Amino acid sequence: MNKITAVLAPSKRLTALMKQSLFTNAGYLLGVNILNAMAGFVFWGLAARLYQPEDIGIGSAVISAAALIAGVGCLGMNMGVVRFLPESKSPQLLLNTIFTLGTIASVAASGIFLAGLPLWSPSLTVLRQRIPYAVGFTAFASLTALLGLIQMAFVARRQALYALLQAVIVNAGRLALVILMAGFGAAGPVGSILLATVAAVVMALMFFLPRVETGYQLRLNLDRAQLGDIIPYSLGNLASTLFTQTWPLALPLIVLEVLGPTSSGYAYIAWMLGGVLTSPGIALANSAFAEGSNSPNKLSHILIQAAGPG
Repeated sequence: MNKITAVLAPSKRLTALMKQSLFTNAGYLLGVNILNAMAGFVFWGLAARLYQPEDIGIGSAVISAAALIAGVGCLGMNMGVVRFLPESKSPQLLLNTIFTLGTIASVAASGIFLAGLPLWSPSLTVLRQRIPYAVGFTAFASLTALLGLIQMAFVARRQALYALLQAVIVNAGRLALVILMAGFGAAGPVGSILLATVAAVVMALMFFLPRVETGYQLRLNLDRAQLGDIIPYSLGNLASTLFTQTWPLALPLIVLEVLGPTSSGYAYIAWMLGGVLTSPGIALANSAFAEGSNSPNKLSHILIQAAGPG
């Protein structure tokens, strides 16, 4: 009997931990990262068979650039929404203000990036030479930023399951579309992720977010009172984000210019898979941040649990 109890004890402990929102949401966020990595591996494996290495190199550089612009366009509000949404008296107004400002900032950052392409990435100047490409890139960066802000709204409400559902839509969409768009050259990988992101944003705004934030409706808003609270806090996070993420995201662009598009494609895939190693800690940290924002009086206990569940 003692042996059976010893065997069952760890499983009971694990079950008890997973019933706590701290670890439940961390599990969902970890699932997002693992799903993105696994689907990304399959995605680029398919791309390697269906596209020329040069197309993969150019496409991965554009994708990386859009992610970099999206990070700037968020203005650090992805962390700000986790900090302020739980205590907001006007949560819908706060969300719409964040979404509106993030979109405006992403469009502006995209314009600056496209205008300076001859200076920092001559190989991608085609993006500014054709209006559809410029519009598509701007939409890609803006929607990526919006998707990230929506995801963190789910985290703030401790409903990370919907972040996982977002990831399912994006990854299922891009895997299907990268095959269908095989004849479009470098635009194939980029377009497949762009269209999948559009689908995820629409689903999140129409179906997921109204479940988490009852009665939510998307509106264009720039409320000064909301901005006065979130902007000072978020700009500090933006500085941290730029310091930690700019170089990893800029790496495919640098490799593209120095070593060419083929090497850029290989470097991007290695960088993407390497990011999986840090995902468990990041998932738990974001979940703990959300728990602390919802229950600030229990912050010490939450941090102790996150550092060593027991």
